[in-house]
Amino acid sequence: MFALFYIGTAFLTSYATSPTGMQLSRPVVLTTGIIASVFVAAATMASGILSDRFGRKKVIAASCIFAVPWSLVLFPLLSTGTVLAFGIGLTVTLVIFAIAYGPAGALLPELFETRYRYTGAGMGYNLAGVLGGGIVPLLAAQLITSTGGWGIGVLLAAIGVFSIACTVALPNTEKSGLEERPSEPLTEEGTTAV
Repeated sequence: MFALFYIGTAFLTSYATSPTGMQLSRPVVLTTGIIASVFVAAATMASGILSDRFGRKKVIAASCIFAVPWSLVLFPLLSTGTVLAFGIGLTVTLVIFAIAYGPAGALLPELFETRYRYTGAGMGYNLAGVLGGGIVPLLAAQLITSTGGWGIGVLLAAIGVFSIACTVALPNTEKSGLEERPSEPLTEEGTTAV
């Protein structure tokens, strides 16, 4: 769901101040971003707590499910051109991301055996940021000129559907301790014992 984060923080900030976008003043847009970040912080903490109670996959899947319809209404909402519409659009977009982001810090390490945990979690997180999030604003800039906001909404909704499928495919790991994961013993030289 990095796509929502980068659309919210990078693309919408530019779109809101653009002469061909919402034409809002830069101070208003930046102030709105600061206010939205308070909601993002609260949603991140709350979703992390909820993921301990209900499961990481369920909380992340809920975020992805919310993202699909929201993606389709985001740009029609922004087309009204008001500061309130921008505030709601930015805040809800980033809060949906935050709901998935809260449990991610626990989920990613749980997916890997101890000896691969740091590398696996780090690579998964960073590749998701670059491929899942960093490319989307570039595509959005192209789509806004050819299809308007509708094309971006469809792109984000499709990413949401793909994210739901990926989340459902993940193993349930939160009920097992990290020390219970199978791992091959290492020799003194750091190679796998045969």
